[in-house]
Amino acid sequence: MGPFSVILSRTGILQAIAVVSVYLCLSSLRVTSAFNLDARIPVVKRGEKGSYFGYTVAEHQQILSGSGRRSQLLVGAPRANTSQPGTVSPGTVYVCPVSTYHTDCQQIDLRNFTKDSQPPSDENASDGWLGVSLQSRGVGGQVVACAHRYKRLEGDQIWGQGMCHLFTPELSYEHGTYEACHGLRTTRGHEDFGFCQSGTSSDLAEDGTMTLGTPGALTWRGGIFSIAVSRQEGVDIDKRWFSSEMSEQRAFVGKQSYLGMSLTSGYYMGRTEGMVYFSGAPRENLTGEVMMFRKQVDGRNRTLELLARLQGEQVASQFGYSLATLDVNNDSRPDLVVGCPFYFQNEPARGGAVYVYLNSEDGVQYAEPKKLLGPAESSFGFSVANAGDLNLDGFEELAVGAPYDGAGSIYIFQGSAQGVVDEPSQIIKAAELPVPGLVTLGYSLSGGMDLDDNGYPDLLSGNFASDSIVLFRARPVIKVITEVLDLPRYVSDPTHPPKFCPDNTGKNLTCFTFRPCFRIASQNWANFNGSMSIQYRIEAETFHAKGGNRGGQYSRVKFQNAEDSQNTNVVKHSVVVTPRSWNRALCGTDMIQTVMIHNNTRDVLNPILFKLTYTLIQDAPVFPRQGAQLPRINDYPILDQTNASRVFDVKFYKDCGENEICDSDLQISGGLSLPVSPDGGYVLSLGEHNIIYLNFTLRNDGEAAYQTNLYVQHPLTFDYIGSDNKQISCSHPKDIADILRCDIGNPFPGNGEVNISMRFNTTNLQPLDREVSVALWANTTSVDKKGKQPFNLTATIVVRADIEVRGASDPLELFYSGIVTGSSAMKREEDCGLSVNHTYEIRNRGPARVSSSKIIIHWPLEVENGHKHGKYLLYLLQEPILDGPVMCKVDPRYINPVGLELSKSPAQLRAAHDRDEGAVFRNPALSSKTSVLPNASAPNQPINLSRVKREKIVASEDRVVEGKKVKIVRLDCDRGTAKCIEIVCHVRELNRDQPVVIRLRARLWNSTFIEDYRDIDTIEIRSRAEVTVDTTYHVEDAKGNNVASVLTVAKPDVSIKSPTEALAWWWILLAVLCGLLLLLLLIFILYRCKFFQRKSMEGENRRQTPSDLGTDDETKRAVSPQSDD
Repeated sequence: MGPFSVILSRTGILQAIAVVSVYLCLSSLRVTSAFNLDARIPVVKRGEKGSYFGYTVAEHQQILSGSGRRSQLLVGAPRANTSQPGTVSPGTVYVCPVSTYHTDCQQIDLRNFTKDSQPPSDENASDGWLGVSLQSRGVGGQVVACAHRYKRLEGDQIWGQGMCHLFTPELSYEHGTYEACHGLRTTRGHEDFGFCQSGTSSDLAEDGTMTLGTPGALTWRGGIFSIAVSRQEGVDIDKRWFSSEMSEQRAFVGKQSYLGMSLTSGYYMGRTEGMVYFSGAPRENLTGEVMMFRKQVDGRNRTLELLARLQGEQVASQFGYSLATLDVNNDSRPDLVVGCPFYFQNEPARGGAVYVYLNSEDGVQYAEPKKLLGPAESSFGFSVANAGDLNLDGFEELAVGAPYDGAGSIYIFQGSAQGVVDEPSQIIKAAELPVPGLVTLGYSLSGGMDLDDNGYPDLLSGNFASDSIVLFRARPVIKVITEVLDLPRYVSDPTHPPKFCPDNTGKNLTCFTFRPCFRIASQNWANFNGSMSIQYRIEAETFHAKGGNRGGQYSRVKFQNAEDSQNTNVVKHSVVVTPRSWNRALCGTDMIQTVMIHNNTRDVLNPILFKLTYTLIQDAPVFPRQGAQLPRINDYPILDQTNASRVFDVKFYKDCGENEICDSDLQISGGLSLPVSPDGGYVLSLGEHNIIYLNFTLRNDGEAAYQTNLYVQHPLTFDYIGSDNKQISCSHPKDIADILRCDIGNPFPGNGEVNISMRFNTTNLQPLDREVSVALWANTTSVDKKGKQPFNLTATIVVRADIEVRGASDPLELFYSGIVTGSSAMKREEDCGLSVNHTYEIRNRGPARVSSSKIIIHWPLEVENGHKHGKYLLYLLQEPILDGPVMCKVDPRYINPVGLELSKSPAQLRAAHDRDEGAVFRNPALSSKTSVLPNASAPNQPINLSRVKREKIVASEDRVVEGKKVKIVRLDCDRGTAKCIEIVCHVRELNRDQPVVIRLRARLWNSTFIEDYRDIDTIEIRSRAEVTVDTTYHVEDAKGNNVASVLTVAKPDVSIKSPTEALAWWWILLAVLCGLLLLLLLIFILYRCKFFQRKSMEGENRRQTPSDLGTDDETKRAVSPQSDD
């Protein structure tokens, strides 16, 4: 099996292929002249519009008699018309000379194939797409061109099996046609071989075999066929076909996999193991696969054995759409290139990929390909080709087409001993060519042949959408061997006397000289005639280079003979090179350069870097008109940029030991001017430590430290004031507000020490900050000890504040009187009772400001009576009147629910509040103010106190005051004797000693007190306020004065006190009993007097005579009832 130790079956697909994503930022690159394909004078050919001229291309050379060669450009045009009768758009192949004419291509003659004036009756060449694939086997080799849509007729059936034509190196048609699927089963149409589309891809291998791709076989599973077409080393040609697995039951790809879409071949396993064929199946397993085959003979069976398969990594990326073979690392082993044009990546945006698999003694490195990525939506990798060794360095180059990168682009990647170089050495863009109307540049590619006989291979591009092809010829490469002589070992070397040179202003500056030299070498001297002019350019320090040069904006040096006064660090010089001086060192005295060092140069540790660049001075070529002589490409050579540029340096002398390395050792120590907590950490109290000091010491315990800088990173909330060390300058670099840079010294000597004290203002610190850190570090252009960490100082932020709340009642004492009045009869606020105001002041005693706090006021609105609502106590008239950064929220249901007319407008109340602001806390006499409700008759009818059904009232307490027993009722929230509402107020940022005032305006509800508390001596009514600090800000608040209550004392007026005290119950019982005895005595006396006895009527009649009774009429009238009349 050779280097391939494992043959993988379908169930053993290389599932574990891990692709190393080494991608290129191609979208940001531009056309570069760093490589030698000339895009200024290309050879251009155009075909019939709409013929798809350029769909495929092939470089070809015929070997003429003697030693001559004829270079030709073969072009597939699959939609072209021909002169063959009975066909429409069969497609064709053109052959073009290398000339300046654009339309001098000729169709290859296929008439010998038909022998008649039209194709046989069982064939149909119309729309056959001849030229869909096109291959040349190299110099003096055969050519194959295919028509994958060529059709055969069987009765009423039409089969699209395809056909290929094999041509001799002279492009004659004597080798005939090849139909890989002809004669195979078509019973089930496309499920068999009815539409196998043979020739979609084709390949002429080095061993004389021709391989054809048939992606339409077996329901587009696809396959490949191979047959020998040329004699190799005297061996007879085997005319039998070899094929991949063509049994549906044993197929190793699924339907619509398109195996055979692309082909390439080579001795990947060595010549002794035979030819290896690769074919792409871009839709297999959704991601696409590439399969590796080798011929196998088993009795009469001729098969292509599946050796391995490579799997794509992204769905619908069309992995395997294009293939190429080349030797990128010059190890004589072919390497595999796989195009994946529809690969995509979002961040950064990329479109298309190419995978390069290197070959080795152990076989192709499947698991470690290099992946090259193209610009987004460019179809990078649509075509890939072996461009040959373009610069004759021994490594073959890779050409990649990106036909939809704008109007199309071609990317050239150089080969190297490590494989393909990551970045393209040249990008050719259609938009920058002298060819109008060019699109889809790079759709097809062919390279590796020297078509203009200058010793360098050229590259051919087909651009089907513009029906054109473009040939890019390779320019000769001139190698330059460079060196710099007479460089001083050091600048300012104390062992040598200093050298000074005058500048153009007359100042003497430290200077030194050197002399650049070069020698011309080339692989092919015959390409050059006459002399050439070479210019060298030396640039000091402002260039960018790999390996660490920073490419600064300014240079420390200037050249004495600089031509440009604005760029004195650049010098140019031209040298004419004649054929006699080739391969000789050119080091004339006129090439000596004098370099002067600017005064006050601080950086004396880093060497002065110079970049020496050589370029050819030549006129740009002019794109020729049609019919003109083809420009001689050897007149436009290019320098090999790998040797045409070099960087060298000159060092300053440094007192740093024999190794010229300054090993410094910078040490930092210090602290903050803050108190220290018991655990040893710094404590910063907001509002208390507004100015802090950072005190530190910087020492150098090693050798001299050049360009020493100290950096202090501080919080953005720290404002730098200054330092006490006037010899050291500290400032913020541009656009960096939280880092201070201090210039310590140049050099900072060994065993040196510097002390600095910095002042910062911390008033911008926020309470949300939990801690602040200050980091200090020092750097130097010398070598400092590795592994050092910044010197960090951390302080814990504490927010200490003393929030005090005080309250007062205005008035403190009220006397109620009058009569009970129903709320419906009240119209104005005066009708309900006396005015009473509770005022609370919240003040921050500091030291820190408080960002957010909350005040909850418990307001005694009603008497607690065991029911949902009680009688009003302090009737709230309006929203709180506020002063300061505070907002309060009160349920609107509790503000003047009866709708009384207020005595003052809100504006008047606000003005009154402003006048009296703080008086409640400043005037001691205010607490003795009293109010008395006049004993005036209300406009409504009074309520009969004896008829009111009394609710449960709060019980009184007896207390002895000045030797007299009094009754007291306490109505407040804490005792549960009042129904209270919560008034929630939020205070915004409260600075030190800043007050917030909340005033609550209310009325004492007179009816409640007259009805329920007329016989009580004193009623105490309290509201309470409590302030809490938002815990988000971690404020340490003193808790002793966060709660305050306001007391209002209400007493009944003397006029409503009861004149006598109530009778005892036993007196009432005695009176009732006496009344009952008196009644019984009276009844007994009346009984004894026969008061209750009456005389009989009959007896009365017997004692009376008729005459006594009167006449009958009178009698009747006496006993008859009388009418109302």
